[in-house]
Amino acid sequence: MKLGEVSHNIFADDLKTGLHSISMETLALEGVHLWRAPLTADDAMRERFYAFLTAEEKKRAGRFHFVEDRFRYIVARGCLRYILGMYLNCDPCEVALASNPWSKPFLVEDGGQKSRLRFNLSHSGGMALYGLTLDREIGVDLEEMRPLDDLESMASMVFTPREIEILDSVSTAEKEEIFFRFWTRKEAVIKAVGRGLSIPLARMDVSDISHPISGMEAAGVVGSWWIADIDRNSGHAAVCMEGGLPVSWNIRRVEW
Repeated sequence: MKLGEVSHNIFADDLKTGLHSISMETLALEGVHLWRAPLTADDAMRERFYAFLTAEEKKRAGRFHFVEDRFRYIVARGCLRYILGMYLNCDPCEVALASNPWSKPFLVEDGGQKSRLRFNLSHSGGMALYGLTLDREIGVDLEEMRPLDDLESMASMVFTPREIEILDSVSTAEKEEIFFRFWTRKEAVIKAVGRGLSIPLARMDVSDISHPISGMEAAGVVGSWWIADIDRNSGHAAVCMEGGLPVSWNIRRVEW
């Protein structure tokens, strides 16, 4: 699988020209679109994103104790609405969102039915990652690399015996990298399926992603689920898709 990267200034004056490749039609042809965005913005840009939010989302933003967390939520949620609005050809304020019983968000069309446009998002370390597909589920996870004092203890609770064997076989310096690689894969699967921790992580083996993920049948999860890694300089990211992965894709980097 080939992974490239292109940049888009989403608030450029020549918006339609700069984003001519962003549509439901191109998404159907390409299979998946990934967007990466910074969560830092100046006051004017943050106010623009804030204006996209619903009354309930604004209340949620106000409940954050730390200002930095509040600002990141506003940018992440506002950017999500803007991106979805481009595909749906509607104002970001008009994007109708709901959540399933396990809190996985989804789009609602007129009439209340679930939209063909599926998406997922994750954010960590000042960056956000968005994934979009049509007619099949997707999950993404983004994790900033950071020291973990209880790495082995955490691994013993969520890794399979094979994954723990691989973790134990590498040097101390490599353990954190392996841990976060496996962890982002598992998180992406959980978010794609959309059933929370009802899927036992310690039975889901993600050490080999050259084939569909195994170990989910016991939780009643059907279908084939595929994972791809998206490496970053300061961390790891992964995407999980139902039914297979495209041969090549681009990450669209949002700028403003």
